[in-house]
Amino acid sequence: MSLWKYAPIGLVVGAVALMTVPDMVRDHKERQKAAEHEALVASIEKKLDATEAARKAEVASTAAARKPGIAVASLNKSRSDVDEIDWYAPSSATSGQDVFTAYVGDKGERPWLRVVLSRSDGGNFLILNGVTLVASGVRATASGKLQTEATSSGKVLERIDFQAEPDMVAALIAAADGGKGVIKLIGHNASEERHLTEIELVDLKRVVDAYRELGGK
Repeated sequence: MSLWKYAPIGLVVGAVALMTVPDMVRDHKERQKAAEHEALVASIEKKLDATEAARKAEVASTAAARKPGIAVASLNKSRSDVDEIDWYAPSSATSGQDVFTAYVGDKGERPWLRVVLSRSDGGNFLILNGVTLVASGVRATASGKLQTEATSSGKVLERIDFQAEPDMVAALIAAADGGKGVIKLIGHNASEERHLTEIELVDLKRVVDAYRELGGK
């Protein structure tokens, strides 16, 4: 039997095989790329799940540590319904007098501290833009946007109000727990140093205790 009759079939099969090799390579690469993409997505989702789990654990831990008590009750409470924030502040924070103090912000999870520094001009503007607090060897410096307002006595009050970063929180706690501290008022025109007054320290202690009662560390 002659094999010639099968030659066209063999040639056709060979040609088809040769024609599909690039397609097979391309398909393999696409499958490999798809597998790598799926692995990357799975890795990202795993990290996101771990991050969310850690966040929930932290929130749960903070919630468990929240025990509002005497210190929280001793402060003036106000609420921003728009921002859904409860504020806890000593009366001195809004007294319109010379003062260095702090107050607490709380949205039901982890509380935070803000600092307010006010100084009446006395005819000598510092043009306040920052403050340094030193207490029990802990030092922190922060800046804030200057606000001015007229007092009932006709003086002009220089005022800055800013959120406390971790180093300032540590210094505030050190001053409250240690019962003493020194501040340096930093201005564009000049600077001043003074010790925290007894009233400022008492208020700061109440604020720090309230911060702790609400789960702050």
